[in-house]
Amino acid sequence: KRYLEEKENLKQSNKLLKFFVVIIGIAVIINTFIVYTLTKNQKTVIIPPIYSDQYFITGSDASDEYLYSMAKFVSFLILNYNPGTVRTQFNHFLKFCSPDSFTKFKDTLYILADKVETGQVSSSFYPNRVKINRGEKSIEVEGVLDQYTQGKQFITNESKRYRIQYEIINGFFRVKSFEEVKS
Repeated sequence: KRYLEEKENLKQSNKLLKFFVVIIGIAVIINTFIVYTLTKNQKTVIIPPIYSDQYFITGSDASDEYLYSMAKFVSFLILNYNPGTVRTQFNHFLKFCSPDSFTKFKDTLYILADKVETGQVSSSFYPNRVKINRGEKSIEVEGVLDQYTQGKQFITNESKRYRIQYEIINGFFRVKSFEEVKS
């Protein structure tokens, strides 16, 4: 009789332990979901030392100030170069390209780098207006492009407008396309 009572007690104890294991498992799943949701919707506020306004980045969005800053930076990387810096500028720009457009940009920029080094061309872009279109995920940068040869002979000194198609993936700004807008 005592044996049967101990067996019954062990069964009850086993059921109770199984119940707690299931409760702990459910709690872990709920906790995982909550942590995932919080990290995906987390807002990071950045105040860089050379910029007076703060801006934020979330999983797939960013403030206008951040987009403005990135548009100027990306334009600087791709439009300001000389024969000695062109490959460094372009390689740094490629770090901001989306995976889908990386190969296209790499091929195009390396061909341009060869031409710049051969022709001893320098380029400077002075942005004076940035227009953000959140619906199309595009940014237009307008400014003056100066290009000249080593002998300081101007190739061009004219107003240009460029459109940057972008995406923000997990808080990282990525360039999908960068092209001149013909007026």
